[in-house]
Amino acid sequence: MENVGEVVGETVSVGKYASKPYECWFYLYSKFADRIELMQSGFVYEVLEGIEGDRCYGIVETSTIETDQNILTATLSRRRGLSTTAIKLRITRQSGLDAPVKDKCKVKIADPDIVKKAYNIPDEGIPIGIFALPSGCPPNAPVVKLKPEYVLGKEGAHLNVGGKSGWAKTAFALVLCKAILSDPVYSQNTTVIAFNVKADDLLWPDKKNPLLTDEDKKYYNLMGISPEPFEKVNLYAPESSDGEGVNSLREDAKPFSWEWIDVKDQLHYCIAPEDWNERLEAILVDLAAEDAKEFREIESLLRRWLNEAESPAGRGWAHGHHSATIRKTLRIISSGIMQRYKGLVCGNSDPLGVKDLVKPGFLNVIDISRLRAPAQRLVIGKVVSDIQSFLEKTEERCVVYLADELNKFAPVKAKEGPIAGIKAILDDIAERGRSIRSILLGIQQYPSQTSNAILGNVATSIYARMKPTELDASIYRGYPREKKLMIQGLRKGWVLVDHDEFNDLVLIRFPRPPCAQSRPQ
Repeated sequence: MENVGEVVGETVSVGKYASKPYECWFYLYSKFADRIELMQSGFVYEVLEGIEGDRCYGIVETSTIETDQNILTATLSRRRGLSTTAIKLRITRQSGLDAPVKDKCKVKIADPDIVKKAYNIPDEGIPIGIFALPSGCPPNAPVVKLKPEYVLGKEGAHLNVGGKSGWAKTAFALVLCKAILSDPVYSQNTTVIAFNVKADDLLWPDKKNPLLTDEDKKYYNLMGISPEPFEKVNLYAPESSDGEGVNSLREDAKPFSWEWIDVKDQLHYCIAPEDWNERLEAILVDLAAEDAKEFREIESLLRRWLNEAESPAGRGWAHGHHSATIRKTLRIISSGIMQRYKGLVCGNSDPLGVKDLVKPGFLNVIDISRLRAPAQRLVIGKVVSDIQSFLEKTEERCVVYLADELNKFAPVKAKEGPIAGIKAILDDIAERGRSIRSILLGIQQYPSQTSNAILGNVATSIYARMKPTELDASIYRGYPREKKLMIQGLRKGWVLVDHDEFNDLVLIRFPRPPCAQSRPQ
């Protein structure tokens, strides 16, 4: 930073500027009054209290410029009164002491090491970007890192990225995945499973990003990460409905398909909410207990049950179910799932294998962007359920789930039915996933619409630019007004980080992802 170590002002404690245990005010000396960069939110100072064995750090929260005139005098008079630049600091001490800062203590510009101490940024960990101020990255800005035990468990886990559409949320997630999978230690037992639910942002992880600039490469160099695309990549997509390829833009993706035996316990995820009721749930449970492997066997079985129920002897009932319920179930499975999701089910390809998905060091992309929402729920529910069962039997793997549109699959309000079922799985990952190394990396436009269980358990919240209406939600009430205004004006490639171990929100600059996010030309 410029003028590192230079004393630029003194603390003041009087009236509305009185010091408190975790905050204080200081004024800039007159010769620095025009240095507006010293007033930026997030700028770091050291307060020289002179206490032996302790150091006091201050992070700028807000600033104000005041004169000794009232508004009428200032408007009518040609003369201007004396003006003072006052800056409010959020205080942390090395010792943990929570006493107010004394009056008339010298205040100096912090060096990069002090910046890290003020925010409690670790020296080692997973790099996520470069420390930044609203005006840009200062000279010699430190790399912002997260302790792996707060990203991949077991102290804390899970990350959530929120922001407006098109504001580089997925780009940040890809940079983070690259940092994890590039590390020689973390990559030994970590795999990433990414669900591509829309467009093709995640479909080209093995292709170079033609948009990388020299500045991006400089940031990668500072972070200790190669700007090359992902090396270990697996691409999966449902078999096409005609059985001749894959239902994906990536024609080289490996096709998969499921039969009744594979998804009978997760089939409820793809039932339309308006069709769901207790009677349908009961018949699906009974069907799952039948000795059947293919959907066609279940279709034939339901036709037999319906004939029995409609016969004079059946009087409208068969195997404990009314004919209307049997007919509805037959319609859902035959005309709905078997026809509408042909290829995803009843295809010729092998099912997704858990052992393939948990190979360490790999980025596994499952493309479900061309599927309807119920079929997407089925894929996510099936994959996550199978892998959770696998992880509960071993401590040798860590799986990171990258899920876009998270608020669609785990909304705040989903009390029952298929959406509640998929929400319960994701809530379970959030609540106890860190103990079995099951990590959620969620992305969505509106975090306030995402399950409280998820938001309450994430160790790191990432904010790209957001709309004011979103920031009015209750989950942001703990943030100062200045920070919320900053979020509204963030540029692409900039995010504000709220991490369990940090002393304050940290603004960072991150590079474009190392891989293409659209079909290479």
